[in-house]
Amino acid sequence: TRDFASNAIFLAIFSVLDLMKMDMANFAVSSIRPHLMQQSVEYERKKFQELYEKQPNSLDFVAKWLQEAMVDLQSKVVCASNNDAAFASKVLALSPVAVQNHAYIQLLKWNHLQKPFPETVLMDQSRFQEMQLELDQLILIGAILLVTFNASGSALSDLPAFTNKLKMAIQVFSFNLDETLAVISEKICAEVNSCLSQHGFTPFTSEKVIVLKGQIQALANPDNAICTLIDSRIQLFLENYLACGHQKSLPPVLGGLGPIQRELEEIAIKYIRLVDYNKLVFSPYYDEILSKILNKEFP
Repeated sequence: TRDFASNAIFLAIFSVLDLMKMDMANFAVSSIRPHLMQQSVEYERKKFQELYEKQPNSLDFVAKWLQEAMVDLQSKVVCASNNDAAFASKVLALSPVAVQNHAYIQLLKWNHLQKPFPETVLMDQSRFQEMQLELDQLILIGAILLVTFNASGSALSDLPAFTNKLKMAIQVFSFNLDETLAVISEKICAEVNSCLSQHGFTPFTSEKVIVLKGQIQALANPDNAICTLIDSRIQLFLENYLACGHQKSLPPVLGGLGPIQRELEEIAIKYIRLVDYNKLVFSPYYDEILSKILNKEFP
């Protein structure tokens, strides 16, 4: 019995020592992470500078990307000003940070088949493409949930388990969006009626089912107003997150994005990390180009 107790004590001691080793290793890694990051940034910048010296046109697409971002941002903010001349005059003095952040947002709407990707983000093109696809899917999921909860009312929208169940039903996509939404609309209506019955509410009538199916299937239209609304609010959320600077506290989600908040925040964190690292590496080039653009030194 004494030997057994001694062995148990030794096992407990070794277990604690193993945990201490892991804690020390984690502490060591976290301590040197900033140094490793700085070395990585300097190495990538050095390699790009070597390329730039050999090929002075290596920033042509970057300049075009940033210039297009400035023009687009100006037009959007001026439109939002509702023809307020005083407000519009302030827009003309756009900050380099605002233009740069807007440019990064545009990377999530890039036409990869028709437009060359900017040179400074070329190495991360596949990551931006992946996030672009994730956001496109999230826009559709958010639009479907918004349509569904508008039809069913707060009785179901306040049930987190039901929201998750709908997400599971939605996340089955094929290449044919019309066919996919037709299948999803059937599943959604069945889930809604089942949940309404379980919670003592009156299920949808056949007429209401037809209307909801039609609204869901209409989301296949790229100009659908609900998809456009969800898309614009997601972009604004990401742009607000970029504008947080080094605080990096997630901004509040806008109305309609609540059901997809967790998924959106997961994508946002990946996106911000990628953008922040890119800024660290290429900020000297961006600063110079933006200075010329904002001072109208580019044609």
